[in-house]
Amino acid sequence: MHSVISRVLDFSLSLACIPLAILVLLTASDVFARYALASSVPDTIEISGLMLGLTVSLALAPVTFSRRQVEVDFITPRLPILMQKIVRSVVLLFAATIFGLMAWQAGVRTLKSHSIEEFIGSLMVQLWPLKAVFTFGVTLTCLALIWMAIQTWRSPKVTPEAHA
Repeated sequence: MHSVISRVLDFSLSLACIPLAILVLLTASDVFARYALASSVPDTIEISGLMLGLTVSLALAPVTFSRRQVEVDFITPRLPILMQKIVRSVVLLFAATIFGLMAWQAGVRTLKSHSIEEFIGSLMVQLWPLKAVFTFGVTLTCLALIWMAIQTWRSPKVTPEAHA
């Protein structure tokens, strides 16, 4: 099971590189066009914002699952192991609930965007595929958080190595 999760998370992290590369190329093209051609690339700000959101949503699950995010613990390590597990589980399940609600609403908005054929900007970029990718990213983060909460009770200690 762990290898399947690792593969899906690695795929998500690899997928996050695509909107990041688009963001970099678009920004560089826009800067070049502004100075060399005295004109900017249309819809740069809108598309850049979308690409940044996609990059974050796709990279969040792998980073969270491997516990590579910034984490500051002053109080929890001083608690007994059982209390650490309870606190960690509650926090992880609360976060999973938040991401689950985000995924649900993103899914609803993706379907709505698809049904009305929503576009953005003068380049007429269709929004529903981008919203679907965002939905995938936050759903994956929700599932990773649930898995981490389950793993909290399977390991003898509450350590970063126990969840990755």
